[in-house]
Amino acid sequence: MRTTTRTRRLLASLGAVTAVAGAVVAGAPAAQAAQAGACDLSPSVGAFAAVNNGSGAGALDLFHNVEANGQPIIVWPANQSPAQTWSFWKYCDGTTAIAHGQGKVIDLDTGSGAVHLWDTPGGLDGLNRPAGDWMPANQKWRLTDEDHGWYLVRNAATGQCLTSNGGGQATGVASCDPAAPAQRWLLG
Repeated sequence: MRTTTRTRRLLASLGAVTAVAGAVVAGAPAAQAAQAGACDLSPSVGAFAAVNNGSGAGALDLFHNVEANGQPIIVWPANQSPAQTWSFWKYCDGTTAIAHGQGKVIDLDTGSGAVHLWDTPGGLDGLNRPAGDWMPANQKWRLTDEDHGWYLVRNAATGQCLTSNGGGQATGVASCDPAAPAQRWLLG
């Protein structure tokens, strides 16, 4: 009798464990789908695009097209070169990372106010997470359409807007002013 009772208990326990494990495994895709469906990542801003400034000074440009940490982001006359090609990674929290190359993004040094290129935590894996949870706020931006495709680009850490300081000059951030041409950016 004891063996039968033990066997029944063991089988019942294994059945319960199997049922729980099956529910967890079966629920995983559903949970991932629910998480992915919890935010709308469309319409996409664009896989690769130029970012032209409203002041007429030119487009966002990676200085000398050198992909190194600390490399300044400048405004240069639009020329459709690789230095002026950016990709946009949208996240569920409404922010966007603006990337150049493999795992580097436009970053705001919140101490100095410098806008430059910098590594993302996790490289491309960090960029490719819909939650954006691997990205620090100083590497994420809120794009607000102010007028038929002209955007304010507001840093998620400071709330300040990406600002052109003129052709050939490094970009910076300043208090947002939707009427300021130096803070208006046309994507694409």
